Amino acid sequence: MKPIIYALLLAGAVSCGTTADDTNNGTNNATSGTTNNATNGTTNNATNGTTNNATNGTTNNATNGTTNNATNGSTNNGTNNTNNAVGGWVPASSACAGSKTNALWFDDRNNGFAGCGEGADGYGFFKTVDGGMTWTEVFDFESLRINDIIRVDGTLYLAGIRNPGGGSAFKVADDNGTLSYTVMFTPSNNAFNSVSQAENIAVQADGSVLVDSLTGASATLVAANGDVTETSTLHEDAIADPDTTSSFQVRRVRPAATGFMGVGSTINQPAQFMAPSALAGATFHMHPVELQESFESGELLDFWSWGAQKMLLVGWNQTTNANRSPLMFRLDGTDSTVAANWKEVNLRAQGIEFEGGAYALAVNGDKTVVVGTKFPSSQGGFVLHSVDAGTTWTDMTPGPDKPGELSNAWYFANGDIYVAGGGKKGFIYHAN
Repeated sequence: MKPIIYALLLAGAVSCGTTADDTNNGTNNATSGTTNNATNGTTNNATNGTTNNATNGTTNNATNGTTNNATNGSTNNGTNNTNNAVGGWVPASSACAGSKTNALWFDDRNNGFAGCGEGADGYGFFKTVDGGMTWTEVFDFESLRINDIIRVDGTLYLAGIRNPGGGSAFKVADDNGTLSYTVMFTPSNNAFNSVSQAENIAVQADGSVLVDSLTGASATLVAANGDVTETSTLHEDAIADPDTTSSFQVRRVRPAATGFMGVGSTINQPAQFMAPSALAGATFHMHPVELQESFESGELLDFWSWGAQKMLLVGWNQTTNANRSPLMFRLDGTDSTVAANWKEVNLRAQGIEFEGGAYALAVNGDKTVVVGTKFPSSQGGFVLHSVDAGTTWTDMTPGPDKPGELSNAWYFANGDIYVAGGGKKGFIYHAN
């Protein structure tokens, strides 16, 4: 059937990386390291073993591994063999010269894409073939500002804006490695019901697409060819009264089992989770749930759903003169439409005492990484890590130098982590 696009004019937010299968690099590092060490470094590795590799990585390879690396090369260390600091962070790069990495997607441990979206340097579509160590711009995408990237059923989708030319949702084609795009949605001249610049994109199993805008307060349902077929606000009140002005700001959208869900709110309201509406006739409509456990003003910028009753929401606490720890709420085994079921995560009680806000999260099973920036921003960015779906957290921020603001992350299946901000800077954590 023809895909349907639901285009939303709502306040946008930050996209996040979801997980993709790591098809090679984790296995290579895990298996070839042992073979490598056993074959090429009997004295060195037998004496120092894991400790040597964990603490002295580069030195070990440089001293004992010319033959070792030359022999095992790309098989052993993949594309990062010169920076393979096992069990720690190494400097990498980001595609984005501005303040943030807005969009991130990896197909496997090495191959991925990024978009920058904002600022004077926000144009272009970028790819990496070495897991984020280096990025190159993709030819013919120079007129795009890209705020979100997802792949569904093999198809790569982009959300943003094309200037010149118009358009806010795009589908990418791959012809033997040559990438091109087609415009899925071109906004109308009516600013109220058009999506001139998209922030997020979500695709349902039936092919329907929800496009979330940076600004505005209405939703427009359009067919795949861009023809408007229905106009409504996002709020479920519009099911009974299509002319209602009820609306709310959405910061991130994802597909649910049926319909769509999201997070958001303004800085002077409690944080909100938007559950898929259960009302008859609901399509893209959502039911808002105010999370008032701490009666905080806050913005939720990203979230992950392991299922209808297991979710993690992250963002910023905007309450004046209050504890401004990164804002987190968990749902564990209960109904998402009941506000009292959402439990705020107390990071200070876990020894994480800095103030800051979370931009994005990424997951690998129940393992989760959250990135953001501290208050004040001169304190740099942070990386928090959980192994139990966000229940408990540890600070694993790269050091010893403070990283800049971090705005996106990816958690690979082999345990490696890539984090990125602006200024073309990023970091990679090698788990094995």
